[in-house]
Amino acid sequence: MFPLVGACVFRATRQSIGPNLQRAHVRGMVRYDEFLEFEKWQHLPRKLQFEKSEGALQDGKGKAAAKYPFKYTIEKGKKYSWCSCGFSHTQPFCDGSHKQKYVISGLKPLKFIAEETKEVWFCNCKQTGNKPYCDDTCKTPEVQEVRVN
Repeated sequence: MFPLVGACVFRATRQSIGPNLQRAHVRGMVRYDEFLEFEKWQHLPRKLQFEKSEGALQDGKGKAAAKYPFKYTIEKGKKYSWCSCGFSHTQPFCDGSHKQKYVISGLKPLKFIAEETKEVWFCNCKQTGNKPYCDDTCKTPEVQEVRVN
């Protein structure tokens, strides 16, 4: 009834999910193996953090939210989700708009943890080759001609 996992004790219930198969559920807590997975991800080098995020693996470009970058001070150890679809109402950060029915881009946010506290320029035109940071792609004629709502 109280299985010992590592140094933590969890109270689990069992739920049948098929013939002779059962799955343990933890009530009100994160499973210890999920906690360890999060801890591993949290301390990865910056490059690996971007590679682990689904948003970093996408080749597609989102809808331009603005024709200029957004200056922001990121704080060390804090997690950020940069909007890559362009539909978020809290630009340049994700608010979950990519999950709405009217968004068909299939793009997901780029999630990362800041390594140090510093000022950065986030891309708002969503055409950058250096996600999530601006690389002055917004100054190109193609982006300047795009209509932004």
